[in-house]
Amino acid sequence: ISRMSEFELCGVIGPTTGHKCTNLKVRGREACHVHLPERQCGFIKPDGSRCIVATGGKGYCHRHRDPVPQ
Repeated sequence: ISRMSEFELCGVIGPTTGHKCTNLKVRGREACHVHLPERQCGFIKPDGSRCIVATGGKGYCHRHRDPVPQ
C-alpha cells in the first residue's frame, strides 16, 4: 500500500485560476487550509462579498485588521 493513499488533494477549483487546488486536504475535512471558510479572513467587503484571504483561522487578514493605535 502506498503512503500517498493516506493523503488527498483539495481539488477545489480556484475562482481566479480555474485550476484544481493541489494542496493537501486538512485531515477529516473536504478542503485545504486555503479553501476552508473558517480559515479565511471572512471580512464582509463594501460590495457584500467575503474576503477569502487565507489566515489560518487567526482573524482578519492584514488589510482588514484594525490599525494599531499609536
